[in-house]
Amino acid sequence: MIAKRSHPKGSFPLGETMALVIALAAGTPTASLGDAFSGPIVADTTWSGDVSVTGDVVVEPGAVLTILPGTTVLFTAGSTSFDHSLGIDGLCDMIVRGAVTALGGPASSDSIRFDSDAASPAPGDWGKIIVSAQATDSLCQYRYMEVQHGTVGIDVQGDQIFIDHCRLAGNSDAGMEWSDPPIKIFLSSMVFESNASDGLRVVTADSLEITDCHFRDNASAGLALTEWNVATVSLCTFDGNGSGLEGSGGGLANLTSCSVTGSVTGVSVSAGGSAGGLHLEGSTVSGVVEVTGSGTVEVLGNPSLESVSCTATDGVDSLEVFVNDNSVSGWISLRSDGSEARLSGEVRRNVVSGVSLYAGGYINGDWAYMTAVVDSNVVSGGTTGIRIQASKYNINYRWYGRIDATLTRNEITGSTYGINAFESLIYPLYLGILNLTSAENVITGSPTGIRLDGFDSASFDGDVITACETGIDCSGGGDLTMRSCGVTGNAVKGLIFTNSPGVVLGGSLAEANDIYANTGQNVETTDLVEAAYNYWGTTDEDSLVAMITGPVNYSPWTDASHTGVYATTYRSGLITGIEHWSGEVKVAGDVLVPFGSSLTIDPGMGHAGCDGGSVRLDCGRSTSDRGRGAARRQRGGSWLAAARGDRSRGWSVGAGDVFGEFDGQFVCGRACASGGGDGSD
Repeated sequence: MIAKRSHPKGSFPLGETMALVIALAAGTPTASLGDAFSGPIVADTTWSGDVSVTGDVVVEPGAVLTILPGTTVLFTAGSTSFDHSLGIDGLCDMIVRGAVTALGGPASSDSIRFDSDAASPAPGDWGKIIVSAQATDSLCQYRYMEVQHGTVGIDVQGDQIFIDHCRLAGNSDAGMEWSDPPIKIFLSSMVFESNASDGLRVVTADSLEITDCHFRDNASAGLALTEWNVATVSLCTFDGNGSGLEGSGGGLANLTSCSVTGSVTGVSVSAGGSAGGLHLEGSTVSGVVEVTGSGTVEVLGNPSLESVSCTATDGVDSLEVFVNDNSVSGWISLRSDGSEARLSGEVRRNVVSGVSLYAGGYINGDWAYMTAVVDSNVVSGGTTGIRIQASKYNINYRWYGRIDATLTRNEITGSTYGINAFESLIYPLYLGILNLTSAENVITGSPTGIRLDGFDSASFDGDVITACETGIDCSGGGDLTMRSCGVTGNAVKGLIFTNSPGVVLGGSLAEANDIYANTGQNVETTDLVEAAYNYWGTTDEDSLVAMITGPVNYSPWTDASHTGVYATTYRSGLITGIEHWSGEVKVAGDVLVPFGSSLTIDPGMGHAGCDGGSVRLDCGRSTSDRGRGAARRQRGGSWLAAARGDRSRGWSVGAGDVFGEFDGQFVCGRACASGGGDGSD
């Protein structure tokens, strides 16, 4: 047996060093140590019972320190009698350059404990256990061990150690840190608790496998990763940490069957390159799940998530996102944010309060791109069911973005906007490109079912918007088509189109829309809407027309079964080519006779019914002017009557000059007329 004594800081008597060398050469056996110890260990040594460490302990290469079950190792708080350069200056450390085997047992009496000798231990009382790169990996084994009130509990600087069932708690920095690049890290059944920084910090590693570990009440991250390739984390709990898991430096984090609670940020990964990203499956996470950068994100089959945010950033690498089959109490947000940022995403079969899509480059002229499919989600409880924004503007900058979004088979209930799609926050500064394809979505109970503002193209096929206040409110848009949709039973209006040319509703019996029973108006528009072959809740034209405001070409229309076809007895819209009117003609909406077309009104027309519209010319100067027309108002509209001439003869309206305004509409002043008369017909 070779006994050791405490020595003054920085000293280790030469005579005792030589005695150790001689004893090793003679095969002298080692035994447990005395009550106090500091300095190098150069021979195999065993600790048991209560061990007091007054200075740095250095397990030198070739030596093995064995710590028996039930051993308590207490480090002198705040001072050291021997200070090695590898440790923390002025504090007691254990520095492993050889090997330490500390195998405790599951019973509390068999646990191995490292702590401060202070009457009231506090974080940072002593230094840390350092497993250096020189350590003998195969013999570095730790089990059922507690490390408390140091700076970093265990600092691993080597390739790999075998550690499980250990608790690292109450340290002033991290509970455990890997600070040099190991090839592989294996951790099982560990507890990282109440450390003043991270629970487990991995500065750099090739691969990590962490299972059945618990991260509790650590001030920063429960698990912090930097510069890693692949981390596999399973059956772990994260509770009350500053954040659950934080990863930066571009690796792939695989989390399966984990629980994260009590953190604002549940999981945060900054990915880089095509191999980076996040796979999250079968887990519950309170706090946001967020991924930025490039690579692949798979958030699959998680029973409870608070929110998911995935952001592609600058560069040519893209972020590919799959968020499927989750229950999400908040938002799923996909963002393509930065110059040349590119994101492709799928959001499918989730129960969620809202989905947000955004694309915008940084400043003036830098574009960001997104393609996204949002399919078969149940959406309720948010301010907006599905929000789509391409580009952004403020007084200093313009962000340019393009989004091609496909929305299919979603059920959206009770949001302020069921779908809110627009190209800029400030009308009319449309800076981006937005193409929307919508099919078989069902929207109910929203003040506005669908709001569109500043889109490039939008198509709706088989969508149902019902029991909202307004079905669709569209302004400042491009081409819009709607086929086989139902816009019914909305409390204020069905469809509103403002400054939206190029709207086509229906077009054939196979594509007939059901647009009816909307309080107020079924359609209100400022621009011509082509709306043939739709069912309007009635086959009676007078009832149909009463629920339309503005120029709508609704004829022919169909019945509820979409088999019968009914043609108008009213006239409205654009006249192309040559047209004759005779008998009684009912006018519903504006009638426009453009340059190159001709309207001939036959003799004997005592009057023509007019329902809120006017007959107008939109043509050049005639070379055959014969008189001035007169406008007569009937049933709230305006009527362009014959030029002065013979009542008994027919008259035609051809090219002429606009000379004035009647009832808010310009009407023709000069008109061609054949024959004479006073124009009273």
